[in-house]
Amino acid sequence: MARTIASLIVDAYKDAVLAVCIYGSTAKKLDSPYSDLEIFCAVADSLEIKNKRYVYDGLLVEIDYLQESNFLKEAGRVGWDWPIGADQYRNRIVLFERDNWLTKWRRPSRKTIGQISPKNCGPRWL
Repeated sequence: MARTIASLIVDAYKDAVLAVCIYGSTAKKLDSPYSDLEIFCAVADSLEIKNKRYVYDGLLVEIDYLQESNFLKEAGRVGWDWPIGADQYRNRIVLFERDNWLTKWRRPSRKTIGQISPKNCGPRWL
């Protein structure tokens, strides 16, 4: 089903689609019969698409459309919710990728690593 959805996205938005990936519980093989299917689609900055929620063949499907520059900026941002948000960058199933686009953020930058601290990643414990 996910590959069909990815094909529909690529057919609809053509060359503007940079990557389509599954994330969340399905990507980590923790999904249950009642889990939703979470997909992100990175698109060129020239295209702006609102996030979508569908019921597809009885399954809730959430598709997050992210413009390239915003996606890359968020991948490098460390904040209080970073451990949760960063999960989609590490645990994913690639359904489509144009020109090895995903390698642009595969490794954390020195700037990102420098931001990781208890102060930035959640409530103060000390």
